[in-house]
Amino acid sequence: MARRHGPRPDPSRIPWVILIALIAAYAAYFSVLSIRERDALYQFDEDLAIYDQIIWNTAHGHWFVSTLIQHANNMLGDHFSPGVAVFAPFYVVWPNPAVLLIGQSLLLALAAVPLYAFARQHLGSIAALLVAAAYLVYPALHFVNLFQFHEIALLPLPLAFALIAVENGSPRLFFAAALVSLTVKEEVAIVVVGLGLLWWLRRRDWRMGAATIALGLIVGAITMGVILPHFNLAGSGYYYVRRYAYLGDSPPRMIVTALTSPGLILAHLTTPDRLPFLAELFGPLLLTPLLGWEYVVAALPVFGYLLLGDSPDQYAIDRHYLTPLLPFLFFGGALGLARIRRGLGAVAERGPTAITLAGILLAASATASYLIGPTPFARGYDPRAFTATAHAAQIRRLMREIPAGASVSASRNLLSWFSERGHVYRFPQLGDAEYVLLDWRELRYPAVFSQDDDALGHLLSSPNYRMIDSAGATTLFQRGDPSAWSDTARTPTRFGDLIDLLDARSQTTQGGTAVEVTLYWRALKRPSKQYTVFVHVLTDQGTLLGQGDSWPLDNLYPTDMWPPGHVIPDTHTVALRQPVSSGGFHVEVGLYDLKTGARLPITARGLPGGVDEVDLAG
Repeated sequence: MARRHGPRPDPSRIPWVILIALIAAYAAYFSVLSIRERDALYQFDEDLAIYDQIIWNTAHGHWFVSTLIQHANNMLGDHFSPGVAVFAPFYVVWPNPAVLLIGQSLLLALAAVPLYAFARQHLGSIAALLVAAAYLVYPALHFVNLFQFHEIALLPLPLAFALIAVENGSPRLFFAAALVSLTVKEEVAIVVVGLGLLWWLRRRDWRMGAATIALGLIVGAITMGVILPHFNLAGSGYYYVRRYAYLGDSPPRMIVTALTSPGLILAHLTTPDRLPFLAELFGPLLLTPLLGWEYVVAALPVFGYLLLGDSPDQYAIDRHYLTPLLPFLFFGGALGLARIRRGLGAVAERGPTAITLAGILLAASATASYLIGPTPFARGYDPRAFTATAHAAQIRRLMREIPAGASVSASRNLLSWFSERGHVYRFPQLGDAEYVLLDWRELRYPAVFSQDDDALGHLLSSPNYRMIDSAGATTLFQRGDPSAWSDTARTPTRFGDLIDLLDARSQTTQGGTAVEVTLYWRALKRPSKQYTVFVHVLTDQGTLLGQGDSWPLDNLYPTDMWPPGHVIPDTHTVALRQPVSSGGFHVEVGLYDLKTGARLPITARGLPGGVDEVDLAG
């Protein structure tokens, strides 16, 4: 009896299956990595918070509203990005910034689909897969993906479809993709001007090219000249034009200066700090986009507004501004490979295959990712940016003390944890904030008080906010009387008739490898000296397990700055030489003058201890 066989798989589908698998792997990996980056609470996430609040408000019917934009109360006063509303339906189901991070990773990866389709026409299926893989391991793409969330990350997918529409001569797809692209951000109007140039260069159709250029110019004039200034509360026109102020005080004068002062333009384009940016873009692609020169010419308007700006972020490989360049560079690179193959094949008996050339491109892109990329596979990988530390756990403890829905002002690295609410502000802006949470991880006294015109100093001395908790150099404030103290029945422990210790609490943390001690101080009068707090953790037999000596709030807030009467929660975390269990230790606490070593004596007893220290049971 003959064996019956099922239908054989279509070989033409296999590359597509592999491509989808690559895209899924990329999207999953970078979604996890970007969420880990946010969870680490290490880098600032202000832009993620802005868009999180915008989408959250939009999902609740308050279209594009935000309290985090410095010069507007609506996104349309900052950026023309109505396309971000695509995330609003997802927020109805799951209101979380992870939606934006996952969506960003997926949309950036999906741009590999039209790139693959384009490269397949010129190089064949296998080589096209290698080109798509080179895109997915490209270091600039990784930097865009891991730099919080930005609306411009939505652009590569529709822009890549516009580029393949040029190649296939599909005006309907071209204009549809161009119109979708224009909803991503106002500067895409300049990108569309480049698309018009590309249509003319690749299709030799000047009418279509001119219509596209006109579309870009008209939309740019409306968005940057009318809509954005209308919603800009600063009343100074389009906010980001200030990056080109050296060219003039208005867009028309800037254009005149650019046309009449080519030397000034050339000087800006060729400064040494801009050249590495170009090397980091073209180097991983082995300069192949230059051979697909039409796409580089089409990208010149983008290169122009990036390189002519006075903001170094615009021409930095580790920022998001370069995103519009990615499709142009890879489409140009794929076309460049095809031209190399044809050129070498014409002069050699047997030229290199497209697969060989695409493999070399993939190897170059992967090598560059190792040399300059931000991922765990790169040599310059910074684990601090992706690893939640004990300090992050301390911050989370303070976060849990803030009620859901309460208005909050916070540090830039904490904002996205509070942005799904009506009112959240970036410190030093307070607005109507009921709570203020500040993380000064890298700063200590006195540098911290030079930030934002001594904003922290003003807050610490404010009669309107009281500090209710701290962890290291992270402080939590609540609107209210800074001298309020609930347990008035207990007698304070008084040090030197200067400082009261109102209460003290200790607990083990980090699996018993550290002890966290929180001290509640209050100055009777402003101390004239900067007293050091000592915290000694000992066994019941008196063996020292660990100690910590520092100014209050992890060297952030010396005692000679304390306003009289203000309650100051001061948390110290002491690492231990060996793990302990709860109740298996005790803690000695006191104050001393670092210059002389003299301890402040206790003049009134409220907590147990000796003549100059308080003894706390573990």
